[in-house]
Amino acid sequence: MKLIQVPYDWTLESDEAKGRSEGLHFSDLQSLMLHERDPEKFALNEGEDFDQGTKGRMELGCAFEFYEKSRLRKSGIEIIDGVEFLKDGVRCTPDGETPGDRIWEFKLTWASSARDIEDWHWYYFVQIQSYAYARELLNATLIMANVCGDWKPPTAPHKRRFDLTFTPRELKENWCKVLGYKKKWERLHATRLRQAARA
Repeated sequence: MKLIQVPYDWTLESDEAKGRSEGLHFSDLQSLMLHERDPEKFALNEGEDFDQGTKGRMELGCAFEFYEKSRLRKSGIEIIDGVEFLKDGVRCTPDGETPGDRIWEFKLTWASSARDIEDWHWYYFVQIQSYAYARELLNATLIMANVCGDWKPPTAPHKRRFDLTFTPRELKENWCKVLGYKKKWERLHATRLRQAARA
């Protein structure tokens, strides 16, 4: 047998690979939130260029999302793919939507399923509530895969589904916080532009 290893990198077949649309995206604000919470763990990179590790994790996440959507559609659930929309100057792209009913988000993570989801993955809920508010929906579903399960040998992937219902007040309060981060991001962006002009 002749065995030849051929270069074959992770390549994103997504908006990130093609170049995002101009403007402020929710993911920019989410990066700022994470950086503010833990600056050593989360770098703040505007217009970041993804490395191979990040591309690999994102591509696997996209594969999980594609599979789950296909399975759900076969079961009779209507899910349209996420469409980018603008709300108060923030570009939002949920993973999917059942029109008039709910937002869908799909997450693939290496974090332990034993962690408290509302504490460890708090930013998922900021994101989901933001999309629900922008689409004027009160329901959402999060489908999550923990690749290494609870990290207790033998490790096996865990898959979980969370159906969420929000009150209009919860969604409004969450969006007000997001708009606060929008102001912070705009100040930071303006500072970077001034610094770049001086360089």
